[in-house]
Amino acid sequence: MSTHFFALNQIAIKGFALICAVALLHCCIPASAKPTPPRPSWNDENFIPALRVNHISQDKQNLLGHRVAYNVRQLGAVISDVGTVTLPLLDYQATAVSLRQQLQDDFWAKHLLYLGTGDQGHMYAFPLNELQRGRVRMALLTIQARPEDGGFRDRTVQLDGLVDLDVADRHDFLQRLLGADGTNGGPFTHDLSNLFHNRVLYF
Repeated sequence: MSTHFFALNQIAIKGFALICAVALLHCCIPASAKPTPPRPSWNDENFIPALRVNHISQDKQNLLGHRVAYNVRQLGAVISDVGTVTLPLLDYQATAVSLRQQLQDDFWAKHLLYLGTGDQGHMYAFPLNELQRGRVRMALLTIQARPEDGGFRDRTVQLDGLVDLDVADRHDFLQRLLGADGTNGGPFTHDLSNLFHNRVLYF
C-alpha cells in the first residue's frame, strides 16, 4: 500500500513540475521570441510598376545635368565636372530594373533631389549605388504628380536619363542631400515614402 501511494505521489509531483515548466515556457516565449513587426514592403505600401524608360533629348539631359550640379553646389558639395551618360538600350533598361530595386530598398532615404515640375510630373535626380571613386551617377526621374483623388497607387516613376558628377567626397555629397530642406529658398530633397503617401505638401 505504501509503495503504491509513494508511486502515485511521485507521478503527481512530476506532473505538477511539467505543468509549471510549460507555463514558464509559455510566459517566456512572447518576451524573447516575439517577432519584430516587419517594415512595410515595396509592394504593399509603395506599389509602383516597373519603371518607365524614356529617352529625353541630349539637350534636355544637359540642361537637367547642369541644374543638378547647380543645386548640389548650392548645398555646399564640391563638383568638378558634370556630363550626360549614353547607354545602349538594353543597358538602359537593365539600369531601370536595378534602379527600381534601389528605390525599393531606399524609399525612406531622403535622396530625391527636386529639380522642378515638368509636363509629366515632378522631376528629380537620384544617386545610384554604383561606387565609382570620385564620381556619382544620378538618375533623372519624373514622378507623376499626385492624383486628384489623393491616392498613391496610380503614381508612376519614369527614368529619363543619367548624368555623372565628379565629386570630391561621395559620402559628404550624400549627407548634403539628406540635409537639403529648402532653407532660404535653397534646394530640397524628398523620400519616396512621404511622397507616395501624400505627406509632402503640394506634391
